[in-house]
Amino acid sequence: IIKFYKATKVLAENKLCDGTGRKPLYSMRTLCRSLQYVARNPCGNVHRSLYEGLCMGFQSQLKKDQHHLIVQLIATTLPALSTPVVQANIPRPKGEHCIQVEGFWLPVGSEA
Repeated sequence: IIKFYKATKVLAENKLCDGTGRKPLYSMRTLCRSLQYVARNPCGNVHRSLYEGLCMGFQSQLKKDQHHLIVQLIATTLPALSTPVVQANIPRPKGEHCIQVEGFWLPVGSEA
C-alpha cells in the first residue's frame, strides 16, 4: 500500500490532471479515507474493498481518461488485487433491501 501511495504521488507530479487541468493533490488524508472505507469491508471481501477504496480515493479527482492509470498502478504495486476476486460482482448486502446499479448495491428507501 505504501508503494502504491508513493507511486501515485510521483504520477501526480508528472502525468496526472484533475478535472480542472491541475495536478491532483494526494495526501495522507486521501490514503486514510481510502483505508477507512476498506476497514468497513463493504464489498464482503477485503481485496475487493481495498481495490474499490483505492479507486474511490485516487481516481475521483482525475479526468475520466486517466482512470486507467490508477488501475494500472494498483495492478503493478498490489498484484493480489488483480485476481478474479476483484473483478467479481459485489455480493448483495445482508439484511438490506437494495438494488444493483452499475455493479454496486444501493439501499432502497420505503418511499418510491
